Amino acid sequence: MDKITFIAPYQELGLLVERVIKDFQENIEVKIGRMGKGVRLAKEAEENGSGVIISRGITTWKIKETNIKIPVIDLPITGYDLLRTYYEAKESGNKVGMVDIPEVIQGIESIEEIIGCKVCKIYSYNIEDIEEGINQLYKQGVDIVIGKIIMIKLANKHGMKGVNIKSGRQAILQAIREATSVLKATKQERERVKQEKKRVKQMKAILEFAHEGMIVTDKLGVIKLFNPIAEEITKIDAQEAIGKKINSINYKFKVDRVIEQRRAETNQIKKIANKNVIVTKVPIIVEGEVVRVAVNFQDISKVQKIEHKIRREFLNKGHVAKYSFKDIIGKNQNFLNTIEQAKKFAKVDSTILIHGETGVGKEYFGQAIHKESLNKKGPFIAVNCAALPKSLLESELFGYEEGAFTGAKKGGKPGLFELAHGGTILLDEISEMAKSLQARLLRVLQEREVMRLGDDKIIPIDIRVIATTNRDLFKMIEEDQFREDLFYRINVLNLRIPALRERKDDIPLFVSKFKQQFCRRFNKSIPKITPEIMKILQNYHWPGNIRQLKNVIERIVILTTEGESISIEVINQALQDFSFEDYSIEPSKELDPTFDNLAKIATEYSLEKLEAYVIRNVLKEVDGNRSEAARKLGIARSTLWRKLKQGE
Repeated sequence: MDKITFIAPYQELGLLVERVIKDFQENIEVKIGRMGKGVRLAKEAEENGSGVIISRGITTWKIKETNIKIPVIDLPITGYDLLRTYYEAKESGNKVGMVDIPEVIQGIESIEEIIGCKVCKIYSYNIEDIEEGINQLYKQGVDIVIGKIIMIKLANKHGMKGVNIKSGRQAILQAIREATSVLKATKQERERVKQEKKRVKQMKAILEFAHEGMIVTDKLGVIKLFNPIAEEITKIDAQEAIGKKINSINYKFKVDRVIEQRRAETNQIKKIANKNVIVTKVPIIVEGEVVRVAVNFQDISKVQKIEHKIRREFLNKGHVAKYSFKDIIGKNQNFLNTIEQAKKFAKVDSTILIHGETGVGKEYFGQAIHKESLNKKGPFIAVNCAALPKSLLESELFGYEEGAFTGAKKGGKPGLFELAHGGTILLDEISEMAKSLQARLLRVLQEREVMRLGDDKIIPIDIRVIATTNRDLFKMIEEDQFREDLFYRINVLNLRIPALRERKDDIPLFVSKFKQQFCRRFNKSIPKITPEIMKILQNYHWPGNIRQLKNVIERIVILTTEGESISIEVINQALQDFSFEDYSIEPSKELDPTFDNLAKIATEYSLEKLEAYVIRNVLKEVDGNRSEAARKLGIARSTLWRKLKQGE
């Protein structure tokens, strides 16, 4: 009798329950079946020793109409489920109606003030009432019905649309808690028959440590137990409450209808002592008679915190930021000003555009901003928009439902936007995102909601977006490669990371750090770098910035013989694959391709001059055809012209 059987009317609900119960220690089995099949499964569960049955909607009615003696709990339809379904229905119709049992109707009534609209409501007390209720809605001009599967099918027969009220994770958690409470209470009630005093002590001990408020009454509504959480929420002392009728303590807790109808009232949103709480009242039936009523209630704000924690732990394992502002080194004043600006940006949740040349550490800044932000306890997810093809990037960002495309994972997959809920997503190299995806991203930023591929459900998200780029987005907008409206949406806060050549006084810090790192890695001892070598490194233009410097230092450590000083020849060799090759100087100060002293070029010539020289050589090869030269170099004609002018 310690087992809970969950009979899900449809497969999707059953799969969701399977995922939820992984976090529970209780013995819970899940079966799939609705209406007649559900009744058969319930009878088998009772015969096999199940203590409580949980089901949903009409299937629950059918089970309760049989002679099953164990408690049957109806899966609640939460206020969140109703809100989500209502807004989904409003997208497809103007006049919304529903036919359901009083508890569900009361639930929609409790949120009508929130949505500012009225829903056409018809009460039903048995299956026969449903068809007549649908007929009434049709006559009232309702064009879309929200409800359970049977209501939707009947609505469709009348030409009305329908939206199924799907139970979410919170409803399942609530039902399992109710079932657990009922199971415990039922076991303890059986024990009471044997030994009343022992049962009361055991039950009281359990309730003392419950995380929700719990009141237990007898069949007359007289309070027998009143736990500490109930005291905390109601502001009523347990000694004052025990022995009194529950109606006299607070009329919102009245249990008369629960006792009369022998049916639970679940998921009622009430205001108790200035707190919004979710109240559930469950009759405890022994040998066909109501002997107790368990009233449990929770502060809604605590329920929401638990839901957010479960969502983060279930979906976002491993998505963390590694680097903080302490890991970003530098003493250059302009760079220090950039760090201070980034720290200010971290304190708000506005979208940030970080731009700078390749290798300057844009993602380091993105991670550091997250670790200083209001969302620092949430996940940090970084995605390189240039690393994935368009189709794969879209499915990774937005997720997909099962069968959305060939090769789609069974059961679907949440997208990175969903995984980043409550945290930060960093879109690296956003300039490389296809324009069709840019449009979808714009909607995410505007509406703070996503829709998976192959699905029509809207998923609200709470994320902070940081975008990075090493390209000129203004120029890309002019060339129709980047959406102007997206640019202004991501460019709320703008952070420029200086190039390494703009902070030459920081180069010795990086050289020392990388030298120590690679000496340890390769188990080598190399003397301190001389001022002459350091000057060469500081005067080099570093087009690849910190990333390139790190690679060069690794080469230098590898090429330098153990115990010897670093030579200019080693520097030249280390720089060889990162620089323009074989340049020298003529008296006219033009670059000559016979020169091979790369260290000297690094100290005397700028990146602009070297680039202009290469462009002129390519122009000679193609007889001055600028379009062909730009094609060979992989740059736009306007870029080619600008670099020529800069190198003059």
